[in-house]
Amino acid sequence: MASTVAVLAAATADAPGVSISPRRPLGVVENVMQHVLVPIVLFLCITYAIKLLIDARLRSQMFKHGASEVWLASMLKAEEQQRRYASLRWGVILLMLAGGFGLNQYLYGDDFNAGSVAILAGAAGLGNLVFFALSRRLD
Repeated sequence: MASTVAVLAAATADAPGVSISPRRPLGVVENVMQHVLVPIVLFLCITYAIKLLIDARLRSQMFKHGASEVWLASMLKAEEQQRRYASLRWGVILLMLAGGFGLNQYLYGDDFNAGSVAILAGAAGLGNLVFFALSRRLD
């Protein structure tokens, strides 16, 4: 047994991110970070950059072709209100999720089970409902 551990330690000494710890499989966390999370974040960033470019192109075309100033002012006002509502929505949702995580920690400790998922889903849903009520009150 001792020789097997010594052979594994010698074989993985030069390999980055590889562990012979019995608590964690070999390199699972590193593989998830490199092979799953990074491409997803890269895709989201590229998608958002394309959206920004399309919006900028649309605005420049409207200014170039002489859209009416009243229409442009109303469009900019609507975009500003939409940004404020998006900030309000995410603020409320994240606040509710923080409460859900706190409740989950209080009730279940470090365990993650179906009750944990239900609490977090309920907190996100409640956050959306609170946002809806606040946005109706602001209009």
